[in-house]
Amino acid sequence: MRYLLVGYGNIGAKRKQILGERCVATVDPVNPAADAKEPDAVPASRYDAVVLATPNEPKLELLEKFLRQGKNVLVEKPVLFLDDAVGRRLESIARENGVVWYTSYNHRFEPVIARLKDKVGSIGTVYSARLFYGNGTVRNIMGSWRDGGLGAFEDLGCHLLDLGGWILGVRGSRIDIREVRPIESRGIDRFVMATPDQRIVMEGSFVCWKNSFSIDVFGEKGSVHANGLCKWGATELILRERVLPSGVPKETRESVEGPDVTWERDLEHFEEIVARRECSSENDRWISSVIRSVALPSSGTGDPPTAFAGMSHLGINSAAGWATFGRPVVAYDPDAALIGSLQARKMPFFEPGLLEALSERVAFTNDPSALGACPLVFVARDIPTDDSNAGDVRPVLELVDRIAPHLRKGATLVLMSQVPPGLSRSVAERVAKTRPDLVVAYQVETLIFGRAIERATKPERFIVGCADPSKPLPADYERGLRRFGCPILRMRFESAELCKTAINLYLCGAVTYANSLSNLCERIGADWSEIVPALKLDSRIGPKAYIQPSLGIAGGNLERDLVTIRDLSRTKGVDAKLVETILGYNELRYRWAVDAATGVVAEGETVAVWGLTYKKDTTSLKNSRSIQVIRELAGRYRIRAYDPTVKAIDLPIELCGRGEALEGAKALLIMTDWEEFAKVDGAELRRLDNPVVIDCVGALERRELPGIRCVSMGRPEA
Repeated sequence: MRYLLVGYGNIGAKRKQILGERCVATVDPVNPAADAKEPDAVPASRYDAVVLATPNEPKLELLEKFLRQGKNVLVEKPVLFLDDAVGRRLESIARENGVVWYTSYNHRFEPVIARLKDKVGSIGTVYSARLFYGNGTVRNIMGSWRDGGLGAFEDLGCHLLDLGGWILGVRGSRIDIREVRPIESRGIDRFVMATPDQRIVMEGSFVCWKNSFSIDVFGEKGSVHANGLCKWGATELILRERVLPSGVPKETRESVEGPDVTWERDLEHFEEIVARRECSSENDRWISSVIRSVALPSSGTGDPPTAFAGMSHLGINSAAGWATFGRPVVAYDPDAALIGSLQARKMPFFEPGLLEALSERVAFTNDPSALGACPLVFVARDIPTDDSNAGDVRPVLELVDRIAPHLRKGATLVLMSQVPPGLSRSVAERVAKTRPDLVVAYQVETLIFGRAIERATKPERFIVGCADPSKPLPADYERGLRRFGCPILRMRFESAELCKTAINLYLCGAVTYANSLSNLCERIGADWSEIVPALKLDSRIGPKAYIQPSLGIAGGNLERDLVTIRDLSRTKGVDAKLVETILGYNELRYRWAVDAATGVVAEGETVAVWGLTYKKDTTSLKNSRSIQVIRELAGRYRIRAYDPTVKAIDLPIELCGRGEALEGAKALLIMTDWEEFAKVDGAELRRLDNPVVIDCVGALERRELPGIRCVSMGRPEA
């Protein structure tokens, strides 16, 4: 077979030596000695198989990539999954494409270990065994990328687990972690793990000053012992035959010397299983499950993990925010494909600061049993809306039903999804039918697209709905909220639910107020931007008042709340004219931009548009006013558009660069408040054929731009 070697560090160099001429190319993003920086730079036709010798972070993503390309893959240990479903999915992909992936644990091919495995059968029932693996490399890893996290447990522990499963048949069995602790490094320098009955004990250490490896197995008829690894020199196998009723055992010693042959034999084994088309993730899934028992519950804080269920925009950002306090987080979603992407740190949306905020403390999983370790579980799935802005709560109810059976006794289940008034109490009653031990609460979410991490880490207050607000919150929940250092307001379920809707209604009313008066300013020669400072100095309005004129409410969430409160008011016989007025005004507000454009550009000409998303710092086009305006203009004008995050769109327009969009255009519509638009100069804008700028978001507010005609809301033309 012809091989592509991906990862050209120390292990990769060893693999290259073994492969020789069979290695057609090496790939490494940082090693200048590699033939290429990315796998795609090497034509797939040049190789049949891949040796994957990368760090853990990109490993799963690359493994899936090559399996889908129909390549057999040998992966350097370990391959770690945050849940079994990932391993099963990769195994399925391999079988669908007729290929094999194999995780290399080359110590199996040590001659002394192979001989020990053969001899174990001769000592009868195994009473006990001890496996030890140690070296003195702790100072080598300090300050490197390996300094921290699982340390010796991941490096040496995976080998011991593999050998324990292979030699002693404990694969699939429960393994308890007896000890994990840092000594000199920031990671785990020493560990001890064992079967629940202590029959099999495995110990590893980075603070063992002489390289040491030993396996001692004691059985009914004797014992067998292996010492050393051939990479360090001579190895020894000792067989002791029991003397009954007691006495000095008969001892046989074998010494093995010679070069390290494990790498060649490991490669031969890989090619044999490729020929047999054998592929199983069972060993990797078992080893991963043991590793998870260290990685999920503790994270060095002593606290049990907190769970967030529903990996939507709300769930992912909330999980990341909670973990910034150093607490472990289980992030659950039933969608295996989504979880696979999140484990590879591929986000389904753009949110500033999210990737930086996500830490190793956030463990993504689609295994609901992982929630059993969590005394506090948040349901944080976004509520989808339809074209009429009505919310659909069914996905949230389905998620609650799915996870409730897996929660630990007495856990607190907190709804964070923005549900209509009355739903939280019905959910509490629904859960109580099967899990009366659970405590259900409702917490108002304060997510703002583009500022989600800021809002998740620095909330203004927590609004919590309870069945009985006179009672204290569950201790784990209260303690978690107190870490954020902001007020906690307890109230009944219905009050908390309506509180969130009331906040959004107020904001919508403020937007409508500002838009109405800015229209009047344009007609009488007043300037709304001159009026706003005076309003904000009024203590009844305040400096943070939401009174910037705009094209109205966008994004979907505010509209959903307006529809919710309108429908609820109608159902309860309450006058909803205020809400209906706001909805009606908002529905037509986009016409301001349409009228401004048609007033300065003749039909058939080109109009440039900057900004397609409904607001800055997001990729969301939901209820985008820009899209609404473009749809109205597209039949009469040629549209050339630019947005920093939108690379493709199903509209009859030309997407291009920012400056390119201006070429040949008679006017520019600035539709989204991206920061870069506020920094453009007059020279760039004068690339327009007819330098007219229709600023719908206040991007050029108070800018001196000689030779540019500026049309903006609430003020006379500049």
